[in-house]
Amino acid sequence: MHHELKILPVYFQPALDGSKPFEIRDNSDRNFQQGDTVTLNEWDGERYTGSRATRQITFVTDYAQQPGYVVFGMKELPEPDEKAVEQPSTIYFMAGVRETKTGEELAWMTGTYPDSMHINDVMADMRIRLIPTKSDFQVIVTAFNAVKSIAKKVEGPRA
Repeated sequence: MHHELKILPVYFQPALDGSKPFEIRDNSDRNFQQGDTVTLNEWDGERYTGSRATRQITFVTDYAQQPGYVVFGMKELPEPDEKAVEQPSTIYFMAGVRETKTGEELAWMTGTYPDSMHINDVMADMRIRLIPTKSDFQVIVTAFNAVKSIAKKVEGPRA
């Protein structure tokens, strides 16, 4: 599962540079689990700054925490090689809209994802990339579909 989280600048920079590889969070409505991903969206108390970092949760515990809170460890996710795609894979299309104070913001994109990736994770990743988080307004996905499947290359003798 993927979680979008606000984080103040005083905590964002240490999380970004790795000196704070953990978060203490209210878990009453999240159910953080090992293996989940989180996007830390820097929030200055009034608005998003546009800085963000995605991490994978490596460990979760509620030991010595206030009721409903957990501490989770996290690690940086490696940057994907945009040219190297695990095969078999699928190309997906997504379109979306977000209400803003001045109207609507529309966007669309395509992305190639390995078939081993769960469809919910594909949707979460595309939604984040579709319209980067800049405010409290949620992106509404208006279209999502598979466009093309790419079969795994079979190595062998040529005829």
